[in-house]
Amino acid sequence: MHLLNRTKTDPALKRNYLAGLKAFALWARNPVSEFGASQNFKMVFAVGGPTIRRMVDRMRAHPEGRRILADRPDLGAALNDMQALKKLPEASMGRTYYEFMSGEGIIPGYVLAGLAYKGGDFDRLEWPEEMKWLVERIGNTHDMTHMLSGYGADLAGETLNIAFSLGLYAPSPFMRNLTRLEALGTGLVFRPKCGMTKWMQYMLEAYERGAGASKKTPFNCVYFEELLPLSLEEVRGRLGVMPPKNPTVLHTEDWYTSKLAEQAANGYGAMDKAMERIECTKAMVESGIAAKAIMRAPRKDADRARQMFQQGARNEAVLQALEAHPRV
Repeated sequence: MHLLNRTKTDPALKRNYLAGLKAFALWARNPVSEFGASQNFKMVFAVGGPTIRRMVDRMRAHPEGRRILADRPDLGAALNDMQALKKLPEASMGRTYYEFMSGEGIIPGYVLAGLAYKGGDFDRLEWPEEMKWLVERIGNTHDMTHMLSGYGADLAGETLNIAFSLGLYAPSPFMRNLTRLEALGTGLVFRPKCGMTKWMQYMLEAYERGAGASKKTPFNCVYFEELLPLSLEEVRGRLGVMPPKNPTVLHTEDWYTSKLAEQAANGYGAMDKAMERIECTKAMVESGIAAKAIMRAPRKDADRARQMFQQGARNEAVLQALEAHPRV
């Protein structure tokens, strides 16, 4: 059946543009805050169904994609096992990821990916399980894009990494133009010290680096779990990720010069409040509690479980608190 004809009957193909615009507006107000970042997933749930369906279809048409769909590996679980990653060889992708995540103020990928469950929208989706699984996997690949691109976790580095990801996931003239708009908007507001012309060049180069890799291997057809023990440079070579022409773009910690950029990087104060919860979540995961169980629990149950954990409760009791009110 043609996609347009299926849209009326298939919930996974329906788009709620009003909900998508609302989520975009809430994201734009404070994209760095926990609430703002969660709106990225709400935008996907509102208008991204057809795109996710096409991604699944492309995976079915690719031999490695078919294998991944058949196995449905849990990338989040592999990336949460910090002790296993720590034991991997020096300069391997997994060891580099471990060192990256051990940096001060770094938010674990499972916290960002877990925002998909905020508010229960994910569990209410009337999508096929393979589509929902792919959304979860994409959420967990954000830090993998950092490993591949080399861009930092500071505000300018994140902006460049978004451009890289646009090319990596969905290369198209539309996405390239979207990168231009993003470069223009962030350049005018945050005033990068390299100047507007070079900033535009660096953003477009980031997009092209991602798009070039996508031509060699569709990103959703990469079995990351099997690449973690390999050297990061070997992985980049296999996937066709070219280095940037100017390596200074990999060190952008102080590039944004406006006061607004400094405030935005901290979520206008929201990150200070969130970091205490995040640090406790990291300790819980390192103790063996599944990140998905923490992130999937309603906010009150998760806060209660964190309090119990900090007071020395056994993991079994903490898990019971997390599962006190399962989403339906």
